[in-house]
Amino acid sequence: MKISNYKIISISLAAGFIFTLNTAFAQRYRNRDQQQQQYNDRQMTQDSLDNLSFADRLIKGANFDLSIYPNTYIDVSPLIGYRITPKLQAGIGISYIYTNDLYPVYDANGNIISTYRQEESAYGARVYAEYDVVPLGRSLLFAHFEFEDMNVPYTDPTTYKIARYWLQSPYIGIGLREPIGQKAFINFSVLLNTSYNQFAQYNPFTQVVERIGVTF
Repeated sequence: MKISNYKIISISLAAGFIFTLNTAFAQRYRNRDQQQQQYNDRQMTQDSLDNLSFADRLIKGANFDLSIYPNTYIDVSPLIGYRITPKLQAGIGISYIYTNDLYPVYDANGNIISTYRQEESAYGARVYAEYDVVPLGRSLLFAHFEFEDMNVPYTDPTTYKIARYWLQSPYIGIGLREPIGQKAFINFSVLLNTSYNQFAQYNPFTQVVERIGVTF
């Protein structure tokens, strides 16, 4: 029985496709196995932690946030921590927040007649502790506690001038630590300000804070 050139080409293409697909799936599972092995290698025991030097137990990183239009918001918050146990770390950090917001100006009828921009900055420091609760696949669910002291601006209601004061904020929350390298992680967290007072004279922050950062 003769097989046409068209059928030969079709069979060859199908065989090539199946071979490529199988190779891709095999490579995908090999990659998963390698990633899982790398993740397992990152899991510390107390013995392995005790063998690390002081410098190796340090954790460095930063939280960051950026938005440009129409309002500018820049948050740069470096931190340094120390791994106390395989699951517990604690440390300190500093924060700097810059804002450049566009505000409307209204007439007596409530119509916008113009706009103006106002620049502000806040700065301060914080202490934190994190505890790795449970692994979720290759990620880690962690609990977070933090106390932050920020110097923030506000408009004095009597003089209408810009003044500054120190604002203390205790936060608790949870986060997800996603590995992006042998020792590097990207961290997503949601924190609740437990002393937030919506009727306070001035508080530039929200009660619930979402953060993204990296540690290594």
